[in-house]
Amino acid sequence: MIRTNDQKGSIIIYAISMLSVLIGISIIITAILVPKLRTSSDAINSVSSIYAADSGMEWCLYVNRGKPNPPAKPVLPAGVSLIIYEDQGATSVSNCAVGTFRGVSRSLSIE
Repeated sequence: MIRTNDQKGSIIIYAISMLSVLIGISIIITAILVPKLRTSSDAINSVSSIYAADSGMEWCLYVNRGKPNPPAKPVLPAGVSLIIYEDQGATSVSNCAVGTFRGVSRSLSIE
């Protein structure tokens, strides 16, 4: 086998081109998977948020029944927050509870 000088460095060009292709494929796969991972984590966080809002609405229903000693507002796990909005109308009380967990908010209302 005869080697000529014009082939020196061709393996480096081949290796760099293959590395570029592999990096490109990795970037494309990452761009596709990262939003899907965020969506799945938001779905998990949404469950905690809706449970917090549901707890707030249950508390509001209990208070609106006119019980003599209403309990304190619900105690939630760390990282979960609850805001209860009350609107005293002329004929009824309208309530809305917003539960938030890791940036995902869900709300429930009673009218």
